[in-house]
Amino acid sequence: MKSNLINGTERDCASQKQERQNYYNEKWHAEFVIEDPYEEGCAKVNDKGARTTTTEHCYCKGDLCNSARRLGDSHFNILSAVISLILIRFLCSSI
Repeated sequence: MKSNLINGTERDCASQKQERQNYYNEKWHAEFVIEDPYEEGCAKVNDKGARTTTTEHCYCKGDLCNSARRLGDSHFNILSAVISLILIRFLCSSI
């Protein structure tokens, strides 16, 4: 049986807002801390044989460092398509 290697990619933003509970004045108070949770670079996950595949996590900083598309591009494409459909409908109804 031949096995094929499958490479999956997931892109997301790392959580930077950490909530901590501190006890003072006889009450618990939520405090929020913003921090850089990861250093830039890649590391393989050592799950001690729990998986049959290897997992590698990569972290980067900066605008679009993970090769993601800008959201503005997709919004522009959707808006262009909607305007085009409205114009086509308007032109067809006036004939």
